[in-house]
Amino acid sequence: MTLTTFTAPGPRQVHLWAVPLDGPAADTAVALAPSVLDPGERRRAARLLLPEDRRRWTTARVALRGVLGACTGLPPARITFAYGRHGRPRLAGPDGLRLHFNLTHSRDRALLAVCRDTPVGADLEHLDAGPPDDRGLDELAEAVLAPSELGAYRQLPYPDRRAALLRRWTGKEALLKATGRGITLSALSRVTVPEGAGPAYGVPGTWTLLRPPLDGPYTAAIAVPAVLGEAHTENHKNWEVVENAPTAPNEPVDHN
Repeated sequence: MTLTTFTAPGPRQVHLWAVPLDGPAADTAVALAPSVLDPGERRRAARLLLPEDRRRWTTARVALRGVLGACTGLPPARITFAYGRHGRPRLAGPDGLRLHFNLTHSRDRALLAVCRDTPVGADLEHLDAGPPDDRGLDELAEAVLAPSELGAYRQLPYPDRRAALLRRWTGKEALLKATGRGITLSALSRVTVPEGAGPAYGVPGTWTLLRPPLDGPYTAAIAVPAVLGEAHTENHKNWEVVENAPTAPNEPVDHN
């Protein structure tokens, strides 16, 4: 059995794992799920109507438990979660006060972000997500973009608008997740984020966005607190993103 070794997150570090959600990884996750997932997780998976969605959700959750088990020293099946008012999971007990994580998935990929002693939010989107036509895309932009963001969006030619909107969307979702807020169209429209890395506004506190490089047709954002005493516009440069090897459910994760 292969072990993927990593060093636990340090100060100003975000550790990331990319998780494949199709193929052999999904087959293994489905086989492991009855012995790894808790009854609530199994019920949630069963409520998903499409078999493909059930397999992908299960794969992501089994991988999440593998990583968190390595971080805490617990077997994956013994990880217990508590849930906030908007359903976001966190580790129950003392570990939940120190180890923060966020799991996001889109199509056949998931992205897991883990920090120590600081909240973190993550969002991942496939670059052809959203309404299929230009009119629908513009209507979505009008609903979720702040006035300054919408002005920049409208200056773009139509072939460039989808990717630009999705970059803003991922930043907004990551920020709302990091701060424990619910994700609604009105909430998305009240926060302001850059297309790239940099400061984000519209929620209490001081936050910055990181933009991890990704393979394939995806865009992602990670939201973390800004480092106090540093220039806010350059604050994202004070964070290190540590990309770990892609994690499959049959590969327990060990750490030192």
